[in-house]
Formats: sequence, C-alpha cells, structure tokens
Amino acid sequence: MSSFQRPMDDPDWRYPWPGAYKPTAKQLNTSPFLVANRRAFDLSEVRTGKTYAALWAADFLMRQHPPGKFRVLIVASLEIMDLVWGRAIIELFGGDRRSIALKGDYKRRQKLLARPYDFYLINADGLTARGIADMVKARPDIQCLIVDEASAYRHPETMRHRTLRKIVESGKPYLWLLTGTPCSQSPMDAYGLTWLVHGRPGSKATVRDRLMYLKAPGRWLPRADADEKVARMLQPAVRWTREQCKELENAPPETWHVEPSAEQKAAFKKLQKECILRVHDGVIDAVNAAVLRGKLLQIAAGCVYDTEHNSRKIDNASRVATLKKIIAEAPAKVIVLSTWNSVLADLEEKIENSVRIDGTLAGNDERQARWRAFLDPAGPRVLLGQVQLVAYGLDLTVAATTVWFSPTDVTEHYIQANGRTGGPKQKLRVQTIHLTSFEAERKVYDKLLKNKDFQDTVLDIIREETV
Repeated sequence: MSSFQRPMDDPDWRYPWPGAYKPTAKQLNTSPFLVANRRAFDLSEVRTGKTYAALWAADFLMRQHPPGKFRVLIVASLEIMDLVWGRAIIELFGGDRRSIALKGDYKRRQKLLARPYDFYLINADGLTARGIADMVKARPDIQCLIVDEASAYRHPETMRHRTLRKIVESGKPYLWLLTGTPCSQSPMDAYGLTWLVHGRPGSKATVRDRLMYLKAPGRWLPRADADEKVARMLQPAVRWTREQCKELENAPPETWHVEPSAEQKAAFKKLQKECILRVHDGVIDAVNAAVLRGKLLQIAAGCVYDTEHNSRKIDNASRVATLKKIIAEAPAKVIVLSTWNSVLADLEEKIENSVRIDGTLAGNDERQARWRAFLDPAGPRVLLGQVQLVAYGLDLTVAATTVWFSPTDVTEHYIQANGRTGGPKQKLRVQTIHLTSFEAERKVYDKLLKNKDFQDTVLDIIREETV
C-alpha cells in the first residue's frame, strides 16, 4: 500500500530543493516517499519527473550523513547516463555534487569507481564487468542504488539480474526501481522486479501458475485477477500519470493508411504465396511465422533484408510523401521511428534537415553528438531514430509529433518511445501517428495497444492507492 510517511509539511523535511526548477506537487510527494521506503518502486509514467524526484531524495539522505558517507550508484543506459542523469545532477546541484560515468573497459571502470564521487553512473551491462560488482559490494559508503528503466531486470536468470541481486543482497539499504512499464509483455514481468525489492517471491512456476493459466500448449494467458495480484507484488510503489502532472492532453494515436506501391503489392503477393506453400508443406511454426511477418513489415517500410542481411530497396514513395506532409504540418520538431537501420538510412537520403540515430553509428560518442544536435532548437527538425535507442530516458520535448514509419514488436519500446515527447516542459499537444499499408501492420499496433491495456490496469490500481 503506497503511503507518504514523510509529507513535505513534516518539520523534519526542511529541504531547500536545489536547482533552477521548482518541484512539482507530485515530486514533493515522491521524494519523501522514496526516503521513507528504502526499497520501493516509482512506476510513474514517462516524463513525469522521476529523475529529479530520485535525485532530490538521494541528496536529502546525503545531507543526513557525514560528507562522503552516503554515495549513490545509478544504473541507466549508455544513451541517457550523461544526457539525462549527468545533466540533471548539474542542473540541480551545480558543483555541490559530483558525478562520474563509469565507461570504458573494466580496468578504467574500476579506476573511476575507486575515486570519491557523490553519484556513480553505470549501464546495466557495465555493472557485470569484471570486478565492478565486488567493488560496489565492498563500499559501505555506496548505500543507495537507483535503477532507471528497471524493466531491463524482469528476467532473474540473466547475468544482469544475478549481478544486481548480489549487490542488493550484500546489504545496500536503499534500492529504488524506476520504470513506467513494469509489466508491458506479461504479468510475469513483475517476477524479477519483485525479487530485487523483496527477495525471491517463490519459484517461477509457482508464481506463473498464480498469475496465468495454460490456454493451449505453450500459450499462457493472464488470470482474471492477475492485475490485482501484480499490483500487490509491485509494492511499495508510487505512480503518477502525465495527466495528473497537469500536462497538456495528448491526442489519441492516429493510424494513417498509405496506399502501397505496385512493387510493394507484388512483393506482398509473392510473400503470400510463399506462406501458403509453407502451410501446405506443414513447416510453418512460430519462428517461421515471425520471419514472414517481419518480411511483410519490411516490404511496407521499403527495405527488405535477404538471408545474408543485405537490404534491397522497394518503392515506398507514397509512404515517404505522407511522412513529408506530416513533417511540413507539424508545429515543432518530429521524431520518425523504425526498427531497421536500412529504412532509416533510406529516409536520411529523402528527408531534408534530418539527423539519423541508429545501430550503425560508430560508438556512443557519435550518437551523443547527434542527440545534442537534435536537442538544439536550431538543430535538425527531424530525428530518424531506431526505436530501441529512442525509447529510454531522454527528454525529447523539443518535438511534439512521433511518426511510426514501421512498428515495433515490443510493447515496452512502443510505450516508452511515445512518452519521450511528453513532460512538464512540453508546451504543445503531443501527437502519435502510425503509418500502415497492410492489415498485418494494423494488427501489430492492435497487439501493442492490447498489451498496454493490461499494464495500464495494473498501474491504475497502484495509482489509486497513491492518490
């Protein structure tokens, strides 16, 4: 049950709230909630101020200890360590608090970790590097762990989870898990997160049987009361929505139909025939079905990969023309999303005043430079982004329109990416647009929204307890 045990009118909460930004009413509740609940979840939606709230809470605790006796380890993706967390620490505390991003090989990370900083920033995989976890466990001054986008720790069998689990179990008193998408794929997403906060909640099979039932071989579905059970697992928790944070009302997602080109239609018919032949031969399984669906989505987007992962362009002039129309009419910058590097490279040739951020860029430094260019008001008007790289942590309120040039299969990526343009700094109504040419694309978006509905039900229960 969420309860704010240390309200801001408590005389013990004499805190100056440093920084240029005045805390929102929700942050005034969230920071003391985190202090009062040493191991807790902040399940607030994206762009509701989770970063600042956690940093203020950590700074409050630092002030309760002698200098150097309370330090914080922040686990976040490489994309947002500096752009989000590093920048926020500077914005709030100036030179009063020092931070360092633990990057490079394991020897360099160890060297940086040995130096005295208030905040250490590291990515989830970096934490698994040789010797890092042991150093963190051996440091009594590192008392607080803040895990951003904690949904990366859903699966307890991974090296990421095992490493963080050992650090937590070594006796670190504070653990705050931040994610707006704790169960975007399945009720079982909560299993690994709950383990970190409360210890193992039982065997995976036992918890699965409590939350789900076997509909058909290999197909598990949520039980009728799974949402309530998951909400009880994810406690203590705080949850604020963007609506509660008094943002502008977002426009509902729009689906724009784009007539496929003759070449796309022909490629689709060929794929249909191939699929029918495979069904007759009895070789269609889940893996083959996923491959065929991926091929169709690639046809719709305009670039198809062969078995050697070489891409071949297919006429997508109508879809590009529609995208240009959206960009021309948008009131601010525009984010265009796709899963495939080749699609984004093709768009880079066709969309003026754009910057591309995808998996082909050589290293994080180049991506950071391109992020900064887009975030500059005078920089490129259009971001051509690979979904996985755009989805987490960044404040992209310089844009107000998100266009899905092609869909993702991952509900969490869909929710997170759509949330990047919202937040207290957003002054315009946020718009999300799906471009589709085939029924299969529309079905992908329907599935994404359906999975979102279950998670929303769980989070609504938690939010009602928060209010």
